[in-house]
Amino acid sequence: SLALYKTAQALAALAGRDYILPEDVRAMAPLCLPHRLILKPESQLRGRTARSVVDAIVREAALDIGERDDA
Repeated sequence: SLALYKTAQALAALAGRDYILPEDVRAMAPLCLPHRLILKPESQLRGRTARSVVDAIVREAALDIGERDDA
């Protein structure tokens, strides 16, 4: 979303960069994207939240492209 791009850009600027990194997008995704998800009632009953789903997606995407959080 545009909000994700803009907030990642702002985070990069705060770090003194004029370009964004995957880490910037990963950091901002859980804040910008949960409102776009509609969870099934079953998921909500299991204690899942939209933010936890976005967190899981971000972790999986990082693994898919060979990045690690512990780098």
